[in-house]
Amino acid sequence: MMRLATFESRLVMLANFTAIAMKVLYDFVTGPKTVVNYGCWVIDCWRLDYNHHRIHSSLDYQTPATYAAGCVLPASVTPQPP
Repeated sequence: MMRLATFESRLVMLANFTAIAMKVLYDFVTGPKTVVNYGCWVIDCWRLDYNHHRIHSSLDYQTPATYAAGCVLPASVTPQPP
């Protein structure tokens, strides 16, 4: 299962980098953009990939979404019907 998660996370990373490459090409063809805005966009893409799709050793080699799905709240935190 760990190899599958690693493979899937690599596919997501490849898709993100492909999107970045397409944006660079589009910006080159359509005209100049500010370097700061483009840099922010690239960093935000990396941040989203790192925080949501990449496996983390501190989460027992799971993605954050998989780890969060396995978390169970204590009964005292769960809303109770009136």
